[in-house]
Amino acid sequence: RPPGGAGGGGAMSFKLTLPAVEKETFENVPAVVVKTFQTLVSNFNTVKKWADRHEETFRSAQDSHKALERRVDGAATAHSATQAELEELTARVQATEEQTRSELDALAGCLGRA
Repeated sequence: RPPGGAGGGGAMSFKLTLPAVEKETFENVPAVVVKTFQTLVSNFNTVKKWADRHEETFRSAQDSHKALERRVDGAATAHSATQAELEELTARVQATEEQTRSELDALAGCLGRA
């Protein structure tokens, strides 16, 4: 199944099913055909194990990706909050600076008249 496919919850699934190799099934079948089928079953089992390992690796990578996304989202939220605080502090510093300048101008005016 492709990622996100039905029943996979976003994961892939590799299903291989071959009939069991039973003696009765192959009674009148030439030995070369039986041997070939047994080799095919063995190869399919090897491919299944390989697919299972890679599916687990894919799931692990997907979990890591989700964890990193959460960290990035948290960092973006913290950045936005810090940016807002910085803007507020900048506005307060500018207001304080303007008030100080105004008070100094008033003081200078008073001292100049005295």
